[in-house]
Amino acid sequence: MYHKIEKLSNTMESSTIGKQTEFVPFVKTELIARQVLVDNRYGSQTFQPLDRNGISKNSNDFVHFVIVGMTEMGRSMAKIAALVAHYPNFETHKTRITFIDSCAEDYWLKIKEKYQYVLDCSHYTFSKVVDNTFVEIEKYAPQDDFLDIEWDFIHADICSSIMQAALQTWSEKQNVLFTVAICHDESQTNQQIVMSLPQKIVERHIPIYVYQQNSDWLLELAKSSTKYNSVKAFGMFDDCEDFYSEKFIHAGRMLNYVYSKGSGKIDFPLEKVEENWQLADLSNKKSSVYNALHIKTKLRSIGINKSNIMSEEANAILIDNLAQLGKVEHNRWVTERLLQGYRPVSDEEKQEVDKHFSNKKKFKDERNAHYDIRSLEELTDEIQSYDTLMIRNIVRIALESHLLEI
Repeated sequence: MYHKIEKLSNTMESSTIGKQTEFVPFVKTELIARQVLVDNRYGSQTFQPLDRNGISKNSNDFVHFVIVGMTEMGRSMAKIAALVAHYPNFETHKTRITFIDSCAEDYWLKIKEKYQYVLDCSHYTFSKVVDNTFVEIEKYAPQDDFLDIEWDFIHADICSSIMQAALQTWSEKQNVLFTVAICHDESQTNQQIVMSLPQKIVERHIPIYVYQQNSDWLLELAKSSTKYNSVKAFGMFDDCEDFYSEKFIHAGRMLNYVYSKGSGKIDFPLEKVEENWQLADLSNKKSSVYNALHIKTKLRSIGINKSNIMSEEANAILIDNLAQLGKVEHNRWVTERLLQGYRPVSDEEKQEVDKHFSNKKKFKDERNAHYDIRSLEELTDEIQSYDTLMIRNIVRIALESHLLEI
């Protein structure tokens, strides 16, 4: 299966549409990260979602995801996390994603360049450990604070005493849903890091996900003590599957059709759904698939799952939560657009769009400047209604795409 994915040009998710085969390109490590963080399974192993059983509007829980290793695998884990870690209690609790790497300083400038627009709209810090002390090198807070994810980048040895103490402190914060992913390229390095983690973290069964090329070591570790039950391996070539891609692309096609309709009752006629998908550009196709990745998170946040999704109660719950889930969807969409390389319009561009609305599409196509990347409250009712319309249909989309069967 690994060779199949590699052959599809680093890589391609395929979906058979009628007699055609549609390809939507994704990086191989993103497929692996998606299996862990969205499918919540890799090979025979199951993984806890970052939000566990779901985070509701009134919850005090918040996600803190620590990624050890700013490798391609680590960056893909962060990207997929940033696409799905959006919850209804965002007004009081933001998701925190923390990178730790002894070479973080070398990666930092590259990340700032590639993800400039994400960081321009986010709270973030860059710190170094010097003489066993945290030294804050850079701290940033955006003027318009509308993103629901915060970032930490720490240049440090994860095995140092100060980082071990920090891990334990973070994991013991009240209401934190703490997860660690160890993502260095070398399997042996990752194994050594696992064995150096504070015992209290291991004994409390905090999810620890370890990037490995084979799982033999982990199987032996699990046999040695039940305290390692929460340590899970991912990345083994033989277990890297793209079987579930069809589900997400099917959901993406339906979501794309919802946005093309804009309003009214959606019936999803197959020919029209496929026609609109074929007309969509690559950016919108990827956006629709990324949107599909978040459906399970939305449903978990309002208590909809496999056991009740077929009931009348599910639609009633959905209707009761339309407004808040619409806000969550906007947060997700803004983050996804920023990750795709779009930026907010400048004050001058905003004035030009306000004067001549045709400039909205022009600036988006020619400058990657998107007028709608802003807080939801600043958008027109018409634009906000797109998110609400999408939310109205996610139960049906989840059912027809078999998303909850993953």
